[in-house]
Amino acid sequence: MNIVKNQIDALNAKLEVTISQEDFKPEVEKELKAYRKNANIPGFRKGQVPMGLIQKQYEKPLVIEKVNTLIQRSINDFLNQEKLAVLGNPLPVVNPEKPLDWDAKELNFTFELGLAPEISVDLSKAKVDKYELEIDPKQIDTQIESLQKRFGENTVISQVEADSNLTVSIAEISDNQDAFFKEAAMLSMDKITDAARAQFIGKSQGEKVRVSTLGLFTAKTDLSYLLGKSINELDALSEELEFVIQSIVKIIPAPLDQDLFDKVYGKDAVDSAEAFRSKIEEESKEVYKAEMDKYFLNQAIEEVINVTPFELPEEFLLRWIQDKLKLGKRN
Repeated sequence: MNIVKNQIDALNAKLEVTISQEDFKPEVEKELKAYRKNANIPGFRKGQVPMGLIQKQYEKPLVIEKVNTLIQRSINDFLNQEKLAVLGNPLPVVNPEKPLDWDAKELNFTFELGLAPEISVDLSKAKVDKYELEIDPKQIDTQIESLQKRFGENTVISQVEADSNLTVSIAEISDNQDAFFKEAAMLSMDKITDAARAQFIGKSQGEKVRVSTLGLFTAKTDLSYLLGKSINELDALSEELEFVIQSIVKIIPAPLDQDLFDKVYGKDAVDSAEAFRSKIEEESKEVYKAEMDKYFLNQAIEEVINVTPFELPEEFLLRWIQDKLKLGKRN
């Protein structure tokens, strides 16, 4: 077997691959003998099938398989030995007017190569702005309020308020015997629509409230979660749901004191409201840091590309992409 590289230009080359029958014939004959030994063909005893019949049925597919394997392995070895940086994969050159003679003493193949360009990067020409992350004070306020609610106390109240959390039963208004019913569910007033909330405000334990099924939430996903039904199943529900209020709870936010600081960050890790706020800001910056680093990296790569001129084997890459697309359609 022999491989010769012909350089066309700085970005393109061709490999001329020559394979002789001796390179693959021994393996083919070995496998044909194994086929003959195990073949079950009507009219012949096992292991006694004429070799000519085995060759007629199996030899050519075996030759093609062995040659393809040999070519792939040999080209990869050649590229590694020659330290050639290639783009994509070698593309076979096919001449439809000159079909390959698999019985010839030598088999000749040609492959196109797209070579990676030599690139010299001058980082002194690249200028990229790196931004300092600042957290909006309002965002910190929102996080503090959320923590105060999380560690606050649930207090039972007599009437529904705008920020109440209710335990309710839910029933579908329908004459159908299989109408939907859920014995207990949690319903937060701050999660539902303004129109639905207005129907609950001022109601007491034991009272009933009817609400439009699709008017309870802005998003169907919230209704799906509350009822435990898929999005598709929601369309089969009737137009109204009836809620019976079982309990009404309001969260009294935890005071901004040492007890809250300890619950959030551990004993004495934070000792003042200012330090608490700084800690939250620090954590928020850490959350966004990965995104900021990713943004900076993308900007840096784009800038380096802009200040570093280089050429690519465009015609080769276009053919390689088209070849990949054709292969994908066949699969």
